[in-house]
Amino acid sequence: MKSFILRFLPVLLWMIVIFNLSASSDPYQAVLPSHWQSTCQRFLSSSNLASVLCQDDAVGNTSHVLEYTILAFLWVRALLSTNKPLTQNKRFLLFAIIFSLLYALSDETHQLFVPGRAFQLLDLSLDLSGSLLGVTLAWFILRNRSSSLIVPNS
Repeated sequence: MKSFILRFLPVLLWMIVIFNLSASSDPYQAVLPSHWQSTCQRFLSSSNLASVLCQDDAVGNTSHVLEYTILAFLWVRALLSTNKPLTQNKRFLLFAIIFSLLYALSDETHQLFVPGRAFQLLDLSLDLSGSLLGVTLAWFILRNRSSSLIVPNS
């Protein structure tokens, strides 16, 4: 039971973080100060990238990818069994992507009920991209290291 909790509690906690961000009409307010754009543009004033990097859309798109990279990574960590070689655990990589995508779908549906938010296919595709990145990252780490990323089964 302790192993189960150690493996799945981070997944649950991260899903709560995502849910809370999605429950806000302005989710980036919690992450970024209200003067984000002006500060960013002053900092990057010599760069042509300022107009792109300092927009809420850029921050939002990046946050979607990052949120689901972390979620998929945590799913891989929770689902993989240390009793089998990594090559026999490949199906858990697929499960991590599916579970992350299902949560992304429920998250976008949840946003239908939040004022100022909407279900967006672009966000769903960014979530899928993040999920694929998280699983890929976990795969490379596990392939190149011992399974120290995984909590042993008890």
